[in-house]
Amino acid sequence: MRRPLAIAGFGVGAALILIVLITAEKGPEGRILVDRSVEAYPQLWGYDHWITTVQVATLIASSLFLAYFVLASRRNGRLHPALPVLAGLFVMGGLTDSLANWASSAAMNPELVHYPTSWWFFDVSPTTEPIINTVAYPYLFIFPALAVTTILARRGVRPSRPLWTVFGITFAVAVPLNWVLVNLFMCRIEYWTYTQVPGWAVIRGETPWQYSWTDPLTLSVLTGVTAVLLWRDADGNSAANRIANRIGALRPHKVLGELVVVVLITAMAYVPYNAVWASFRLTDSADTLAPWIYENTKVYDPKGDYAEAGIPGPYFEGRWP
Repeated sequence: MRRPLAIAGFGVGAALILIVLITAEKGPEGRILVDRSVEAYPQLWGYDHWITTVQVATLIASSLFLAYFVLASRRNGRLHPALPVLAGLFVMGGLTDSLANWASSAAMNPELVHYPTSWWFFDVSPTTEPIINTVAYPYLFIFPALAVTTILARRGVRPSRPLWTVFGITFAVAVPLNWVLVNLFMCRIEYWTYTQVPGWAVIRGETPWQYSWTDPLTLSVLTGVTAVLLWRDADGNSAANRIANRIGALRPHKVLGELVVVVLITAMAYVPYNAVWASFRLTDSADTLAPWIYENTKVYDPKGDYAEAGIPGPYFEGRWP
């Protein structure tokens, strides 16, 4: 019975991915179709194909690792610990990323293959919502967490070790990784740009590559929580599985219950990142503007700051203020 259900689930997932890829547009289009000329900024190390390279490399790497987790599950006769967490992060990321882009005023590069801007669920993003974000974000958190928990287990750290220890070690490892990868690298290749950041928090201010120093800290909270979810007790049960077993409605559905718990816990762990950025936005304290660098796009200017600064339009107010 499980094999037909697995095949059916795989078929539905493949069909959904195919629909997205067929209907997705590569910008500019729709609301961002504007004839515009902007100052060109030099690409990192003089390489002009970062966006394509990152998308292709991410798709290949994520497919290979997913295949490894599935094969390891079949070989061991039980789900690899990473699979439920990966699935939960995938769902959480798909449900919240466009909202996170809105909160942080993060304008995504329109050259990224993205969901149609006419899809209401994703149109809160300042420019577009890239498809690769849905694929890549779970791995951004699960790789460091899995590395730490694997090393701890191989060094003989007891499963009864306090979960705060697992969280703390992973958090300490994740902060520099997030700083280098998310802020230094991804912003510098113009994958996205944080259009507005408060002066007291900004690094590389008034450049296309500005970011807030709070980012590595708040993102690492989610990485640390991911490690806690991966950590297994002496009986091989994860924290999410133990929580699901205490909830009557979820107890009979082991895998589904663990998935639901992972989604809820990771969503809560994502709150610090979104809350910090939302506080910048709602208090109008994000006063350091990045130059607008994306050709053929309207300037995302929900509160008129770019217009007031003399940055030429046309402007896009966005779905929400």
